[in-house]
Amino acid sequence: MKNNMNTPVLLLLALGTIPALGCANDINQLCSKTPFPGVCLSTLQANPKSNGATIKQLGLIVVAKVENTVKVAEKKIETVVVSREAFIKGDYIFAELYMTDALNALGECEDGSRPGSHR
Repeated sequence: MKNNMNTPVLLLLALGTIPALGCANDINQLCSKTPFPGVCLSTLQANPKSNGATIKQLGLIVVAKVENTVKVAEKKIETVVVSREAFIKGDYIFAELYMTDALNALGECEDGSRPGSHR
C-alpha cells in the first residue's frame, strides 16, 4: 500500500463532509458522498472499528489516520534533514544513503491524490 503526502488534506476534506451526511447505513454510501471516496473508503474499511460506528466515530477514525500520516511524513522529512547535515559534514556516502531513502519514500507518495481515486 502506498502512502500519500496529500492524504491528510484529502482525509480532512472527507471528514468535513461526514457530519453533513447525517446517518449513513454503510460506509460505501457515506464515502460516495465525499470529495475523495476512494481515500475515505480505504481508510474506513481498513479499520475494524468502522463496523457499526456512528458518524462521529467514523470522523475520529479519519482524524487518527491523519495524525498517523502526519507522523510518517515528519519522519520522511527528518531523513532529508539528516542527509543534508551529513552532506555538509562531508559524509557523502551517509548523505547518499539517507537521500536515497527519502527519494524512495517520495516515490511511494504519488498515488491516491485525485478525487475519486482508490489509492
